Amino acid sequence: MKLYYWGLFISAAVVVVLILMVNNIVPRPGFTAVEPDPVVPASTSVEPAPEPAPAEPGSAVAEPATAVAPPARSDSGWSAVAYRKEAPAGVATLISINSAHLTEEGGFDRIGLHFQGAVLPGVSAEYTAKILQDGSDQPAQLAGNAFIQLKLLQAKLPDAKSGLTQPSRGATLNRPQLRAFTLNGTAGNIISIGLGLDHGADNKSVFRITEVSEKTESVVYVDIR
Repeated sequence: MKLYYWGLFISAAVVVVLILMVNNIVPRPGFTAVEPDPVVPASTSVEPAPEPAPAEPGSAVAEPATAVAPPARSDSGWSAVAYRKEAPAGVATLISINSAHLTEEGGFDRIGLHFQGAVLPGVSAEYTAKILQDGSDQPAQLAGNAFIQLKLLQAKLPDAKSGLTQPSRGATLNRPQLRAFTLNGTAGNIISIGLGLDHGADNKSVFRITEVSEKTESVVYVDIR
């Protein structure tokens, strides 16, 4: 009788063990229980973009494009670019021309065009291959190996009745840059003055034009270096 109960007990124990093994509560012989990976909810945050890697030494780095303004031409600026200032109201009377060499700013030559009263003319100046005589295609005899044609707009010479001395119509100056000048035109309220310069073939002189206006006399200065 005892053996019968022991048999029932053993049978019940076997059934319980089998049920536990099927549900992975008790590991099967020869197997290791593995815990399942935890489920991580999806994140809604956005990772920041990685910083760009620093450039290697010696490598080219692209510079941002910048607009380059064209060179300006002002009354007080040195340049070889053609210059022009339109004439104000009135006609200026040219009464004298003189020249000098100044030591300021490293040294430069100056020709001064003096006018009666406060009226100043318009001015144009530009490099030219040669200076032509007034109303012809014949070159003027002018010392120098480079030339600037200067024009005084709305300007005239003194007439005989004014009692004013006529300005020089030309001279050899022998300044370091300014070698000579000639008055090569006086038509239609435009006075043309040719400047002969001395500079090397690969070194064009720069010039600037400034003005001083006073009640009794005004001056246009042409500086060359």
